[in-house]
Amino acid sequence: MTEMEYQFEVGIEEEGRVDKFLSNRLTEISRSKVKSFIEYGAVTLNGVVIDKAGEKAKTGDVITILVTEDDSDGLVPEDIPLNIIYEDPNVIVINKEAGQVVHPGAGNYSGTLVNALLAYYPPIRDVGE
Repeated sequence: MTEMEYQFEVGIEEEGRVDKFLSNRLTEISRSKVKSFIEYGAVTLNGVVIDKAGEKAKTGDVITILVTEDDSDGLVPEDIPLNIIYEDPNVIVINKEAGQVVHPGAGNYSGTLVNALLAYYPPIRDVGE
């Protein structure tokens, strides 16, 4: 996990919502991600932790954000049975169960086909994104 602290002074043309200000200044971080940093308590306005993305900043205010990034991909191998139809060194053909989610996403972080494949064949972690 890496951490980076950024500190900005609000300019005359930048007054307004803290989340919008930070997402404009830190273009690689989405506004929703900035909001999660605010909710986590990683953003201060003039040295005071804020908890609302819509908090207003004025000219001369100092905004600090501590950005933490998880270096792992968050994928966890799980020993889930796979119905393998065919397999060779380059291809795995699977009869996926109806209703099984393919990859982790909102609300489905485990029990997916990707979790099963990571347990069955760990080198697949290095394929694609």
